[in-house]
Amino acid sequence: MAVNRSLQRGLHRIIHAAFALYTMVWASGCSCQTDPLRFPYDHGPHADVRNEWWYFTGTVQTVDGRTIGFETTLFKRFVSVRKGIAGVGHVAVSLPETREHLFSETVTKAPIDGMIPGFATLELNNFFCRFTDNGTIELAAQGTDVAVDLRLRPLTDPVLHGESGCIRMGDGVPSWYYSFPNLATTGTLRVRDETHIVVSGRTWMDHQWGNFTLFGMRWDWFSLRFDDGGSLMLFQFRDLRDRPASLTWTWCASSGEVFTGSGAAITASRIFEDNSRTCAYPVDWTISIPDISAVFFVRPLFDEQAISSDVTPDYWEGLCAVTGTIDGAGTSGFAYAELTGYCR
Repeated sequence: MAVNRSLQRGLHRIIHAAFALYTMVWASGCSCQTDPLRFPYDHGPHADVRNEWWYFTGTVQTVDGRTIGFETTLFKRFVSVRKGIAGVGHVAVSLPETREHLFSETVTKAPIDGMIPGFATLELNNFFCRFTDNGTIELAAQGTDVAVDLRLRPLTDPVLHGESGCIRMGDGVPSWYYSFPNLATTGTLRVRDETHIVVSGRTWMDHQWGNFTLFGMRWDWFSLRFDDGGSLMLFQFRDLRDRPASLTWTWCASSGEVFTGSGAAITASRIFEDNSRTCAYPVDWTISIPDISAVFFVRPLFDEQAISSDVTPDYWEGLCAVTGTIDGAGTSGFAYAELTGYCR
């Protein structure tokens, strides 16, 4: 047993050393682009990257007075040089009243049609996203027990994260990243056989792309949306030992001012294990950001919002309540949080 433990420790050291060398090589050879992002061109897919996604999370109010959270994502993933790019679509709803979380996914074989570089219309089987000429976004997804058919109207310009829209992932590789944090939302949501008419709502859209690898996909991501119209994006990356490796945040005040930074502290007060008991997610967070004199408390509306995928790594994507203070003044709202890399 002592020999086996010694061998195990040696293998861990080799893996961590290889990862460190890999990160240094990539970090030294890759830099954030100097050319600014161009819209509407950059709303569309990019041909020269391994990973790309269009991520929508939001809460809506229905004509019968219900509040429903939803996630809809279109992923573009590199398969191989010979096969090219495949597509994955995720759609989910969170129902706080009944503590239900429903999820469905679709997968396309490589290569995929319906994704042309710079052309801001995306199709993956029964998933569809289009950035229209008048600025609105049309989003539709048909899953097994859930479907969305929404119209999203931006209330702000795109928010560029990091260095003019470029951040470094956990493996040191650049990723281009912008958001629409405040999209007015109408349309319909289907939950099983019941269709809900959406009379109002607020959606957050992320578009991110880059050549980062699985080494860079261990993170805690938060999108806080405040009642006064302000928002906060916070992205913390973890290393292979689950220690915080790097962090970036973007604060959009209700006045329209935008601040970015890299200093914050995130602590969780308990652990939630999913039904398979193979994933242990930290929840009930306290987020402190000294640069804007802010402390936020983020709590899931219910724990059972984990996603078990046949294609992507499993993750937790949940609707949360937010309270806290900014420069001494109280604030509240809601959030979506995403946790990856917590499954055995």
